[in-house]
Amino acid sequence: MKRLFGRKSLIRVSKAEHQKLRRMTMAPISGHAALEMYIDHIEHTVISGLEEWSSMEKPLKLLTEIKELTFKLIWNIFMGSTSIDYTTKEMEALYDDVALGLFCFPINFPGFNFHKSLKVIDETLRLSSIAFATFREATTDININGKLIPKGWKVILWHRGLYMDEELHPSPQDFNPSRWDDFIGNPGAFTPFGLGVRLCPGRDLAKLEISIFLHHFLLNYKIQRYNPQCQLTYLPLPHPKDKCLARVLKAAGECV
Repeated sequence: MKRLFGRKSLIRVSKAEHQKLRRMTMAPISGHAALEMYIDHIEHTVISGLEEWSSMEKPLKLLTEIKELTFKLIWNIFMGSTSIDYTTKEMEALYDDVALGLFCFPINFPGFNFHKSLKVIDETLRLSSIAFATFREATTDININGKLIPKGWKVILWHRGLYMDEELHPSPQDFNPSRWDDFIGNPGAFTPFGLGVRLCPGRDLAKLEISIFLHHFLLNYKIQRYNPQCQLTYLPLPHPKDKCLARVLKAAGECV
């Protein structure tokens, strides 16, 4: 872990230093006022990406392309670069290394498409969350359900085990966004972005990006998969082995 992340990584630091770095990181991407500044940029980048994909005659690895599009958005927001130069590609490659080592307005209210899309996002995160596990170190002796965890022990929380638990999420194998309509879960039953002081600083930005992408993609495009029966692989997260090899086709009619 120490070799993968820098000395000042949010994952490694703790207590006062973690709080300070977290505030600095969250400032440009937290709250409606901050996120509103990025909507036009995200929308432009998403539409440009979809247009480029739909112009390709050869199939592309859709999951890989979506990941690169997401990285481009994050890079532009934090680094201010709008061109894909050598540095960007190099950072993207480094990000891959780390990863391998381990029509709607944004109104979250019933009746609005954004509210509906959040359910789809949550259900997708439940079935295929990149944070399949988290690691912690016990800072003191603690007893959980009659089991003693001594101070200093390393603990792994296997999120996928929670998300596929029949008692917490009925029919867990089914993709059912409606399960979130009146969801009242136990504490810790669904934590795709973490908890407490370790809550992911970019969670709101991530959901905004996904919502804008889904809006334009579902209204204006469709995919033609080349291997619809492709087997799945489950580590580090469930996905088709061919990275969803497909063509992106523009749907008939005027784009929205």
